[in-house]
Amino acid sequence: MMVLRKISLNIIISCLLFYSPTIIYASDSGDDDASDSGDDDFYNFNEEGVVWSDYSIYPKKCVNINNEDAIVFEMFGKNHKSCSKKSLGTYKATLYDFVKAYTKQAENDAAANGSGFEASEDAIDLLQCQGNYYDDNGGYVYHKIACGNTGKAFKVATYSDEYCTVLSNTQKNMNIDLSTLRISYDTCKSCVQQQNNDDQGYYNTYYTNQNSRLCSATWNYKAQCNGKCKKLARNSSKSTRAFSATGKFFLFVFSILGFFLLLAVLAQRKKMSTEDALIEEAAVKKVGLEMKYLPRIALGLIFVIAFLMLLHIKTLTWIFLIVTDIMLLGYWCYLKNRAEGQISIGGFQLYSDAEHSLN
Repeated sequence: MMVLRKISLNIIISCLLFYSPTIIYASDSGDDDASDSGDDDFYNFNEEGVVWSDYSIYPKKCVNINNEDAIVFEMFGKNHKSCSKKSLGTYKATLYDFVKAYTKQAENDAAANGSGFEASEDAIDLLQCQGNYYDDNGGYVYHKIACGNTGKAFKVATYSDEYCTVLSNTQKNMNIDLSTLRISYDTCKSCVQQQNNDDQGYYNTYYTNQNSRLCSATWNYKAQCNGKCKKLARNSSKSTRAFSATGKFFLFVFSILGFFLLLAVLAQRKKMSTEDALIEEAAVKKVGLEMKYLPRIALGLIFVIAFLMLLHIKTLTWIFLIVTDIMLLGYWCYLKNRAEGQISIGGFQLYSDAEHSLN
């Protein structure tokens, strides 16, 4: 009788386990191992109706705020045009949450496109505080990945407490390869990478667009980025927003060109006849200006261009600089033609007024 009861109980339990509803998370890759599926609760926080393929994320910088390392990022919505508009706000996520999500997304993207990428397990482990003996005397220290000095890379920091909050006076090199924990800062990254697989089918395409390891996790674990947080992110981004080496070269060229054109204009104005000077003054008054204000306007324009350069506002800098050079060149040509009836540069004649020359 006792044996029959045990058999019946086992049958009932088996039936309950077999027919009980379970949540099944689809996998981006069919060869995900058991340890990866165990992390699904970390990555999947998709709200109903959210299509992550419409969104992009813009990592800005790794910062230390209130003794905690975090990644500052900006999220963009549908029709954001490469993260130029439709911003949903600037947020932060702990270094652990963001890097873990970003790395898993990179692995899934690589697998979907047939390229191999796998993050270093040693590096992933160091996203959390790890204790290590480091000398013969049994000295015990702790290590954890932290923000690098530039805010655009990582380093392994040594701590003296088990929570990795107090930096040790002695920083110990762990020789851990962090190259696989690569985050593309100041880059607009789509939450869902389009797969190079034409046969993936409607369901797989739909599921892929609904799922993003990176964005679902960071959006769930995000925290508000206050004024101090945003300031730290801006300060660190100056170097990346700065003009490139090529850009600096052409800035120098166009600035020098503008300087010499200004000198050429001033030299040519000294040769103006009284009649031409009166005509020019009348033209200036017609647009509502006085001749005495023109030097001030020119000086103000120089300060505006210099200010734009310092703020790394590239588009306006190029517009103001190039337009100013063109205007100076055009004005010089006008003065040259009025005075001599011809325009020549370095002995090469660009224009000649034959009637003026005969006179």
